Amino acid sequence: MTRARGPRRLDLVERSGDLKRALVKFASAPRFDDAFEDALARRHGPDVTELDEGTVANVIDYLALQYRLPDGDTVVERFVAEHPELTQEERRPSEPGERERTGRRSARRSRPGVGRGSGRSR
Repeated sequence: MTRARGPRRLDLVERSGDLKRALVKFASAPRFDDAFEDALARRHGPDVTELDEGTVANVIDYLALQYRLPDGDTVVERFVAEHPELTQEERRPSEPGERERTGRRSARRSRPGVGRGSGRSR
């Protein structure tokens, strides 16, 4: 496999940021409110009463990339299905293996009290 270099690579990085923002907006739509509540309970327990920004970001990442909707799809699979203009390269994060790798990176970054900026170390 050839690695992207130069302007093409920068274009891909820039486009991936745009796609991530679009996916977050899509996952935050009212039609996924019930799924968000269920994902929140699965990630942080049924008794969560206050949500900070980190918790919301963690749940939206989980909802978008890993959570299975009642029909078995993920939100990212729905996003891709509803955006036929996406290139094959842009669709790749919706593939199962890529979702798993992305989900694990998101989970590692967002564990409370672990990692940079948490004020605590392991």
